[in-house]
Amino acid sequence: MPHAKLTCEFVTQDWDGIIPALNVGKYHAIMAGMSITEKLKQVIAFSRPYALTSNYFVIRKELDVPVMDADSKIDLSRNDDETKQILASLISNLKGHSIGVQRSTNAEAFIREYFGDSVEIRSYDNQGNLNLDLASGRIDGGLADYSVWKTFLASGKPALRPLVAAPS
Repeated sequence: MPHAKLTCEFVTQDWDGIIPALNVGKYHAIMAGMSITEKLKQVIAFSRPYALTSNYFVIRKELDVPVMDADSKIDLSRNDDETKQILASLISNLKGHSIGVQRSTNAEAFIREYFGDSVEIRSYDNQGNLNLDLASGRIDGGLADYSVWKTFLASGKPALRPLVAAPS
């Protein structure tokens, strides 16, 4: 397969401005862990996905929140009893806790739609700031793509644990 001979310049952009900046011509393409949704397809064109990962809830270890079975995954494309039961259990387990999400992500949309009345939602401009609040105990947990959590969890600095997989 022939390779394009392009010279690229990488531009740093806050997540919540990434699509508006593309649309006004600040750059020509986005390469980021962005979920392809019907809503986003109305605004931008997507190539083939280059990585597929899921969102995970991560919580502080000292909290008395039950860990769900490793096979418990929420797949919102399946509106079956098992998915509804897992979601209801997760909502019940997290009730009253503070959960951080990065602004303008599918994790934020998910948590607002399904957990808005049961948890305190804190939105962050970037994952690094969410991680700082989680590590310092200012929030109880967070929801983000596993690829975002991986290095943070591997550092072992904060006492955290994955809770359950959620939709990506």
